[in-house]
Amino acid sequence: MKRIPWFLGFLMGFGSQASLGMSWSELMESTKVNSPLLQSLEAERAAVKYSRLEKTSSFLPEVGLSFRKQTRFFEDTRAHSQGISLNITQNIYSGFKDHISLDISKMKEEKFDFSAQKSKAELYGKLLSDAAQYVYSRDLTKLNEDIEDRLRRNLNLVRLRFDVGSENKGSVLLSEASLKQAVLDLNGAKNLLADATSRLQDSTGIANVSSFDGKLPLRKPQLEPVPSDELTNPSLKELEFDTRIAHLETKLVKSGYSPRVDLKASRTLTSSEESDRSEKGLVELSVTVPLFSGFSTVHASKRAFEEERAISHQRKDKADTLKNSLVKVMRDWNSAYDALSVAESYEKAMILRTEIARKKYSNGLLSFEEWERIEQDLILKQKALLSARKTIAEAQATYHQLTGRGEF
Repeated sequence: MKRIPWFLGFLMGFGSQASLGMSWSELMESTKVNSPLLQSLEAERAAVKYSRLEKTSSFLPEVGLSFRKQTRFFEDTRAHSQGISLNITQNIYSGFKDHISLDISKMKEEKFDFSAQKSKAELYGKLLSDAAQYVYSRDLTKLNEDIEDRLRRNLNLVRLRFDVGSENKGSVLLSEASLKQAVLDLNGAKNLLADATSRLQDSTGIANVSSFDGKLPLRKPQLEPVPSDELTNPSLKELEFDTRIAHLETKLVKSGYSPRVDLKASRTLTSSEESDRSEKGLVELSVTVPLFSGFSTVHASKRAFEEERAISHQRKDKADTLKNSLVKVMRDWNSAYDALSVAESYEKAMILRTEIARKKYSNGLLSFEEWERIEQDLILKQKALLSARKTIAEAQATYHQLTGRGEF
């Protein structure tokens, strides 16, 4: 039975030799269910929401109900009394501290949406990178198995020619060394596959990822590098909200200079054995003016102002770094696609050339040195093709992480 070359599967797409099995969308769905990061984001979102509601409640009055029972002893007599009191306290003014705290909570809630978007994009990029490494390792293992088989057959051919006096001992030894190297490369690829399998299992929560069909959602990059969009990039939006929050926190600290106005109202009902039941009400308006706090408010306001200024500079530096990184990854992405086209052309040519060289060597029309060089060139081109496909996936994963665009 004629052996089907392994490379025919590669020509149909990245890792497409396993045409049936688990799809990329199924990997995505499993990751959504099993990812601790996505689960923690849901809990964090709820926590941020409740933090805002907590600040909202500060505008409501404080209502308390107290009950008092008292027994007094005097010589041989005892006097009992009891009372119940309803107290209501409402802060009227404290330098808009409560309003500022609520605004900060609202901004933190808005900021969380961009933080979650960034985290999801990073998770998507990691999943794509892990899947690409798994497919690469799996294909590399299959390639090294075929290389070992081919070099074993080549060694048998060299030994046969040596037995009839048409080849020298050095060619046999070199062929044996090449076979040993192929075995070593195969073991290395298997170890790489084991590590990649473990990472992909951790990312997806799937115990058996060997059924993955290897079809990754790869696409061709845009022709020109796209600069970072400061209006939508989650990393920059995070810093934008940090700047606004820092500004509000500066105002919050400065509100410590403002007086505090509180309104208190209470109604108390008391009764005792000595007197009839009595009721009394109290309304109290208090104004508290801060005079000296050991310069803590002064230093706190200066600290908040400097933090605000630092975050503003960080945002500009982040925008410049992000833009440069994005330009680089787009260039790498385009270069990887160009390299893929070149690698595919080389592989087709080298496969045909190797078949011709083998026939020529068998018939004594080609020296061992020339044949060995052609065989090694084929191995290099085959591995370069796998690397080019993995590089495309890694560049695309990095692009998702930098732009904050993912599928989760």
